Amino acid sequence: MVGELLSGSKRVKGIFSVIASANRLEIVKILNAKGALSYSELKSLAGFKSKKESGKFAYHLRKLVKQGLVTLNRAERKYIITSLGRLILNLSRQIEEHAVLESGKLYVRTSKHKIEEFNTNKITQSLVKEGGMPLDLAQKVTAEVENKIYKFQTTYLTAPLIREIVNAVLIEQGFEEYRHKLTRLGLPVHDVIELISKVGLSGEGVEVLMSQTAQAVFSEFLLLNQLTKDVADLYLAGDTHISNPGRWGIAPDTVVADAACLQTSSINPSMRMLAAPRLTSPTNFSEALSIHSAATILLASECNTELCWLRFGEYVARAAKDISDKQLMEDLYREFVLIGTVLGQRGAKPRVSLHIGECELTDSDRTNNILGGYRRYVEATPLPTINIVLHGSIGDDTLNEIYKLVMVGGSLAFCPSKQDTNSYLGLRLSATSQEISTLSMLLHGFSINLPRLARESQEDEMYFRAKMTILLKDALAALQTRRGIILEQVRKGVLPIIENNTQTAALEEIPTILNLAGLLEASQILLKDKRNQSALMSIAEKTIETAVKGTNTEEETAVSIVPEEGLARLAALDIERYGKTATISSLEEGYSASLELDADKLDEEKLKLAEIYSRKLTGGCSISVRINPNMNIDGFKEILNTLSTRFTFFKIGLDISICRNCGAKNASTASRCNVCKSTRLARMQIL
Repeated sequence: MVGELLSGSKRVKGIFSVIASANRLEIVKILNAKGALSYSELKSLAGFKSKKESGKFAYHLRKLVKQGLVTLNRAERKYIITSLGRLILNLSRQIEEHAVLESGKLYVRTSKHKIEEFNTNKITQSLVKEGGMPLDLAQKVTAEVENKIYKFQTTYLTAPLIREIVNAVLIEQGFEEYRHKLTRLGLPVHDVIELISKVGLSGEGVEVLMSQTAQAVFSEFLLLNQLTKDVADLYLAGDTHISNPGRWGIAPDTVVADAACLQTSSINPSMRMLAAPRLTSPTNFSEALSIHSAATILLASECNTELCWLRFGEYVARAAKDISDKQLMEDLYREFVLIGTVLGQRGAKPRVSLHIGECELTDSDRTNNILGGYRRYVEATPLPTINIVLHGSIGDDTLNEIYKLVMVGGSLAFCPSKQDTNSYLGLRLSATSQEISTLSMLLHGFSINLPRLARESQEDEMYFRAKMTILLKDALAALQTRRGIILEQVRKGVLPIIENNTQTAALEEIPTILNLAGLLEASQILLKDKRNQSALMSIAEKTIETAVKGTNTEEETAVSIVPEEGLARLAALDIERYGKTATISSLEEGYSASLELDADKLDEEKLKLAEIYSRKLTGGCSISVRINPNMNIDGFKEILNTLSTRFTFFKIGLDISICRNCGAKNASTASRCNVCKSTRLARMQIL
């Protein structure tokens, strides 16, 4: 027993003797940081570069191997750190930290993951460099910060704590602008824990967790640094809404690409993206789909809401001349699954809309093949992120395929006139598909809270429109600011795909679109006689006209009514402010951001209101028609015919319940899943 203790004590002495050498400790640190290294690699990194030092290096390495801190992987001829080596390395770090703390000096745990002596000069340098503060003023602020820090008598400091104290001093002395520039962006520990739990429960995965964490930081950055204080305050107060604030100042909302152009010139990454493949013009159908999939995945990373592929039907028809119908549907199904999987891993953003039927090349057979492949994808996917937009007139065979598609949970949008082109969201694109360049963008995601304006106008219609005109100026300024922000991101290389594939003229003239949230609710608040639907339509029409007139400036901005991310926030803030009134408390999804029609109750008044939306809104609108799952094909065709003669754009879908256990789709009224019998059903509106 005594012999064992003496042997153990001798081993400990040997280990401490080995790590007493700064050279040997450095070798262990290098292997811990870099992983397995060859003899020559390790020698070079450890600083033994000359031939004269070879013997010295070999001596130190033998000592480490003998004590078991480092070992040689003989198969790979590389040295690696052992578990004992890591344990000793961690112990040496703890001893080092305690030693400096016991010295009586103040030390800081920095954001660069190291501990160093507190130096007030670094505070002064930060105030001058980050905040742009004059040197003499920075020195005075630093002196005050130093006094406060020494009064705390804390054992050690952290970089975030020092920054908090600096910011507190800046507020005390009235330097709010400097404080904004020095604010540390990030999430409290509690919020990170909550976010991990939320993403874990949803099953969305690590990509979504990392994305949401980053977006929380960039959302703060947008409000503190990128927007003016007035615009940021309007958003925080709930007078306006910014969709996707974590990405609003980084990437455009909608990207529009011409698929037909892929036949001759591909959308390629920047030369700086060395890991991304370079795409060439396709020579067969398989290559055509691979190129389209790659371009979709690349572009989807640089937009927030929607990626529109114009003339997708034409692209497929040209590339698939010698492909059988069965093979075409099978290959398209695989492409849709690939794209849908990548988007699903990113949190199902953005949506991808594929436009078909814009030219005579896309005959009814090929259109049906595309819809057939898409139907297989819809049947396999609980909540699809790829949508189809159909242009022009539709034949009977295609109508039959559309009917089948809608009844299995697919969602389709229609542009009956070839003269108009809309995104799936409902936004009117700036030109027809033949005029749009290979790649262009739309900036939107900024909404005005109309119900709040109506309430604060004491239900006076004239006063309401006057207040809206004033608010429009701030909204226009915000959108113009955003155009400059996005252009700057392109120039800095943050959006390399857009930078590499967009004409300079298209970048300088990015269209902006302002959204009106809650027009129906605002009209109802302003309506004196609540039963007078004609008066309600008149209020809605005049409101749209006022908004269009107010945005018709030199930097023209279009006006839309479409669903935007997070709009329910406006209704929630108004409930806090005004209480649960009859108008607001019935809203499950927040204020209206589209006009929803029920196919079983298409009364003339609702159709007329939808026509006003469709005709007056320069930026487009979302008109959604809910289908009864029991509707027969004749009734379906009749509905489509009616809508096609009255609107330039509309969407059709139905309500379903998705099983959270197995992903199967069920009737919206189901109480149990018809596949696994689970009661964990989530009702969804596929529109």
